Amino acid sequence: MATSDAVTTVSPSEFHYLNSKITPANSVYLGQSIAQFSQNREALQDSCYPYKTYPGAQRYSLKPQWLWRERLTSLLRKRRSSMHFQGKPISKGNLATLLLRGYGFTSTVCDERFPEIQHHLRAAPSGGALYPIEIYPLCVNIKNLPSGCYHYHAKDKVLENVETSIQGIGEMFIGVPCEKTAAILIFTAIRERTYIKYGERGYRFLFLEAGHIAQNILLLATALGIRACPIGGFMEDKIAKLLHLDHESEWVVYAMALGK
Repeated sequence: MATSDAVTTVSPSEFHYLNSKITPANSVYLGQSIAQFSQNREALQDSCYPYKTYPGAQRYSLKPQWLWRERLTSLLRKRRSSMHFQGKPISKGNLATLLLRGYGFTSTVCDERFPEIQHHLRAAPSGGALYPIEIYPLCVNIKNLPSGCYHYHAKDKVLENVETSIQGIGEMFIGVPCEKTAAILIFTAIRERTYIKYGERGYRFLFLEAGHIAQNILLLATALGIRACPIGGFMEDKIAKLLHLDHESEWVVYAMALGK
């Protein structure tokens, strides 16, 4: 009887999926990792400040605009992905509304084991309230805000200017009319924030959480009359270089175009 010598190859993306599965073999280790983290006071204290900051960067305050109340079901029905931009600007207040309402701080809770430790909660769900996602708006045409690359500092409710030039961003995205956008939001993931508790399982959380935040922003954009569209084609390494990121520890995972 003939036997097959064929070797099954696994693609890199499939490897990440398989390597982050929970199985009977690794579930005990995952449980131990979670328990160890939950009992580590120092690690818990460090996790209470899940946001980057750029000391010395020029800052621009963010004040969200008032949102007229609209039923969620109506927004869900009206939401559409669109990049039919006409090159019109959006206001700094509108950008503030998208960021602060979509991924801003909403509350605090005391840790169950160490009540003196307070965890800051935000508008989108996050595994263990670890919030690995950072947002960098690439601002092209925002009223009362110089064009450039910014970092959204959630705690201080400001934009931090990390790069004044946005030259060449059109080469970083596929099928995006960058010259007509008002801004492009870049989502990055600082993986160690999640990996420290969940190990390889945390790989999945990075992308899930980016999607949670994005849907918040997409619905807010609908309420504000702003056209928005998730971007699937972008060059991670070029964007990381533009933003001066350490691409080994902070990954570009999502992008969204905004405009009118």
